[in-house]
Amino acid sequence: MRSFSLGFLSAVVLYFLFYAGHLLAPYILPGAKTQVGGIYFLGEGTSKVLIFLLLFFITGPGEEVFWRGFLQDHLMKKWGDFQGFVLAIFIYAGVHVFSFNPMLILAALVAGTFWGLLYLWKRDLLAQITSHSFWSAVIFAVAPIQG
Repeated sequence: MRSFSLGFLSAVVLYFLFYAGHLLAPYILPGAKTQVGGIYFLGEGTSKVLIFLLLFFITGPGEEVFWRGFLQDHLMKKWGDFQGFVLAIFIYAGVHVFSFNPMLILAALVAGTFWGLLYLWKRDLLAQITSHSFWSAVIFAVAPIQG
């Protein structure tokens, strides 16, 4: 229950961090609103229920098992906690470079840092999965931050 609570609370914190970023982004990155719109456009025409279910039950758990449970854990064992954490963040953000969307890359850097720190702190994959699953399902299907 503690892992679930921590994951849920961290998802709420990350959501509001993204909301604050949404308010500041237009002042920092020209075209931010258009780029965010491009991210949400990818799900256009797809049922919000389907998006929620896929993100909550497939994407969130799958990404956390791979990115934190496997990759970050392996890199921290090989290079030390801090160096492994930093490498994992840059690899996570780096795979988003191919989207050619600066806001998506920045979002991946922020979220990857957040979840990477949570894993560095707790080493609790259930908290990770809960956080990622709730955050992504809510931000893309329940309460999108755009406009």
